[in-house]
Amino acid sequence: MAPKGKGRGKGWSNPEVMSMLDCIESHLRLGSNQWDDVQADYNSRIEQNSVWVVRDTESMRRKFKSLRNSKKSTGDPDCPEDVKRAKRINRAMEARMSVLDMGSGDENEDNENDVNNDSDGSSDPPSAPTPVFSPFTLFATPRTGLDPTELATIGQLANSEQTMSQTAQRRRRIDEILADSAENEAIKRRLVFEQRDARKHTFGVLAAMQERQQAMELEYRQYQMQLAAERDEREAKRLERLEAMDIQRETRQAKMDQIMVAMMSKFLEK
Repeated sequence: MAPKGKGRGKGWSNPEVMSMLDCIESHLRLGSNQWDDVQADYNSRIEQNSVWVVRDTESMRRKFKSLRNSKKSTGDPDCPEDVKRAKRINRAMEARMSVLDMGSGDENEDNENDVNNDSDGSSDPPSAPTPVFSPFTLFATPRTGLDPTELATIGQLANSEQTMSQTAQRRRRIDEILADSAENEAIKRRLVFEQRDARKHTFGVLAAMQERQQAMELEYRQYQMQLAAERDEREAKRLERLEAMDIQRETRQAKMDQIMVAMMSKFLEK
């Protein structure tokens, strides 16, 4: 076994944390208490990473506990990857530990009981054999509330499908609810951004329409002013023509008067 460290030391880097989680997942995924093996496996990798620090089991336990007890949910997009992984490993350990325990001492005890029964020569009918599904003997724990036969059947199913405890199921449901809440919150934020962009676009369109309306009004006023100027110019020309016609008429009338006066004077002379 690798030497244990002395209390708290240098902080954990991300590669060190991931390597520790690899070791925990390899040795503790069935819920066994083999932290010494985890420590030996982890410290054996220091030869390949000289900058890493030798860790003891207590340091690893504290680090894993701080990761799995982190308040960040696995459904949170900001949740670090090491926290997500530690929570997944912890759920797998709890699920296994809540269904069955793995042992190796009951098989010998059953063999001894068989020998004693044969020596007594009892005529009692033999009991039904307990099915064996693995090289380990399965026995019920106080947390399951099941007899060994039912637990062995569940253990057979647990080899191909992970069976979760009520606590793990509740945590998964909570994580799913939090994930849905985070997704709903993201949808709400996206809708808010879309509405804000739509309002900006609407305001831009309204501003453009207002500018266009102002330009049209200015153009219409200029056109009206131009029409008024042309109308005043035409009126001035008409008055000039009328004045010229009056002058011409007065001139002709004066000439006619002179002619009449001349004719009357000649007539009187005769």
